[in-house]
Amino acid sequence: MRKEKAGKRLQQPIVEEKTFGKGLSFAASESYRLLRTNVLFALPDAGKCRVIGVTSSLSGEGKSTTALNLSYMLAESGRKTLLVETDMRLPTLVRKLGLKHKSGLSNLLVGLCGVQEAMQPSGIHDMLAVISSGDIPPNPSELLGSEQMRKVIADLSAMFDFIILDLPPVNEVADALVVSQLTQGMLMVVRQGYASRTSVAEAMRQLTEELLRYSVAASPEDELTAEPVDLNAALEQAVASFYAALVEGGVTPTVSLPEKRVVRMLNSSAVSRIFGNILGNALKYSDGDFSAALCEDGTLTFSNSAHALDPVSAARLFDRFYTVETGRGSTGLGLSIAKLLTERMGGTIQAEHRNGRLSITLRFPAAPN
Repeated sequence: MRKEKAGKRLQQPIVEEKTFGKGLSFAASESYRLLRTNVLFALPDAGKCRVIGVTSSLSGEGKSTTALNLSYMLAESGRKTLLVETDMRLPTLVRKLGLKHKSGLSNLLVGLCGVQEAMQPSGIHDMLAVISSGDIPPNPSELLGSEQMRKVIADLSAMFDFIILDLPPVNEVADALVVSQLTQGMLMVVRQGYASRTSVAEAMRQLTEELLRYSVAASPEDELTAEPVDLNAALEQAVASFYAALVEGGVTPTVSLPEKRVVRMLNSSAVSRIFGNILGNALKYSDGDFSAALCEDGTLTFSNSAHALDPVSAARLFDRFYTVETGRGSTGLGLSIAKLLTERMGGTIQAEHRNGRLSITLRFPAAPN
């Protein structure tokens, strides 16, 4: 019986022409047409470009073939479609379509070429264009999470009815999570008898959490209604809710609270989310310890040893799209939301890495009399 060998990066077999476009069997063509119909019903916003990401939990599940065939079927229905290969680590599109090796997405994102130089005909349908991954860069996640990527997608959206993004597997790198916020929908490809339930569930959990956090970050500011919040109780409750997960992850938490109750006019749900995101960060980066301390002036300090980080990476933890290898495939969206919510409520938050320790300082000053 085949075990999690599927999770390894194996050399991809050469894909035969019959697996896409006009070479598909009748049954396969009908299946992809049904997928096209479901996509059109799910995203009915006619007249506006729809950006769809296609990913999987592991490599080898067929997500690139699915992205290609969905693009083909959309083009076949008369919709101007662009397929963008965002998997810069293991690109396959040029080989599958027999395209020329030329500038692609990576070159476009660093300013080495323009959109028209990166784009080329698919060769399988006149209504389908493609942008290959381009030269393999050393920092795919940072390129995909850059403002230039957002601008490129916005510019391309003015030219096409559909943009299909062929993304890397969720459980292997953070790239799909980074790009997911630029899409109107995500398709998860699951290969029967190949990916385990655990790997699929983990991929779905990461995607749904990332999209949920993004929706919270994009919510209107006037939703944060202020009320008296006891920071002592809020901090105790947050640590208690994470206690089992911290201990299971080998992290020993300690909490220091003043005798005096520290009350601030804040939004209780926002405070809970801020504390939760900071504690979640400790689960990712702590080397085995975690302390949370509240002072009477409303200053909270969260600290843990984190030798895998450095002052530069610590300063970028609030960047929504920043990723580090020790982040276990996650982005900085959780802490970027913590920063956003803190500042909406008149507070400040900053991170510092010194002598192997990461400290996140949060301040909620008392309201003026």
